[in-house]
Amino acid sequence: MTNPPDQSWDPEVYHENARFVSDLGGEGNVSAIVAAVDEELASRGLERECPWYFPSVEEYRAVLESAEFDVERIELIPLCFHARLRRK
Repeated sequence: MTNPPDQSWDPEVYHENARFVSDLGGEGNVSAIVAAVDEELASRGLERECPWYFPSVEEYRAVLESAEFDVERIELIPLCFHARLRRK
């Protein structure tokens, strides 16, 4: 899942000193799901092309800096969803 997107970041779209804030999927995102799908497809003799791009922090930094962004902070924050449920 490390194929960079075909589109490029156009720095001309942003005003000078503009702030770009984003929440994007990162390295390891949905990896268990992708592994299970790949395993099932392989058992059927099938392959697939990964449509997602979940790079490491270093890869994202390089993409942004190559588009002339000054990266002040970038981090991968593992998120967990927890729910407390009770039957009615």
